[in-house]
Amino acid sequence: MFRRNSSIHSGLISLNDGKCPLGASFPGNGTGSYVMKIRDINCSVCGAAYQVAESTSIAGEPGHQECVICGHTLDRWDVPKLKAFRMELAAHHKYAHVPVHQ
Repeated sequence: MFRRNSSIHSGLISLNDGKCPLGASFPGNGTGSYVMKIRDINCSVCGAAYQVAESTSIAGEPGHQECVICGHTLDRWDVPKLKAFRMELAAHHKYAHVPVHQ
């Protein structure tokens, strides 16, 4: 999933080619190098799984992101951050919980 010119260290990814692993395009900062935090989140209403890439080196804008399945707010931020969201798995594609009997 991640490009050859990137490296991951404990939830951080350093992008040497300026291309986000989640498919978002980011404006250049003149250095050609970007640092992003990668994390997983789930919608608290429908359970859809998302991956979030947040730039630590490029400023963005305050904003919010809604779940593409149910419309619930996944994340809201008031500080200027640049974030990219990608749905990994819709809740209806997840395995149902199976109780374990001993």
